[in-house]
Amino acid sequence: MKKYVPMIAAMAALFLISPYGAYAAQYIQASSNETQLPSDTNAHRISINSTDASAGISQKEGVFIIPSDGAYLMIAEVQVGRKGAAAGEVNVWLRVNGKDVANTNSQQNISNSDTTVVMSQCVMMLKKGDRYEVMQRASALGLGVIAIKHEEQPVVPSISVSLMKLN
Repeated sequence: MKKYVPMIAAMAALFLISPYGAYAAQYIQASSNETQLPSDTNAHRISINSTDASAGISQKEGVFIIPSDGAYLMIAEVQVGRKGAAAGEVNVWLRVNGKDVANTNSQQNISNSDTTVVMSQCVMMLKKGDRYEVMQRASALGLGVIAIKHEEQPVVPSISVSLMKLN
């Protein structure tokens, strides 16, 4: 074991030495354990009630604040479905500073009681103070993002978001 200690210490020092201080990256992982069914067919921000891990990036109710200029990878994984007999489409896309991000819209047709995961992602240059959020639109009432709560398993979140600075 002693022969590995210098190598482990050297690797740890390389990891900790970065332009950002102790962390080599800025990131956040956040999720929601709440079902969110819009009350109309307009676009709505998907709310997030849990920050699972973060370094340098914060969020409040699903609005992520960008801490510094750079390229960011944004990934949203959203579980969509229905309550009751509703049928139609659920769309999920990304929005930055109140503007929809091109080519991030995903659509799922919901015609039965199954749920499915819809993803939206992109890499883009963002500036300090930019506001990032995930949007949904359902074509009928009773459709939207669905959380599933099990008694002996972790909750299946309605949304899980990963956001990280790449440079």
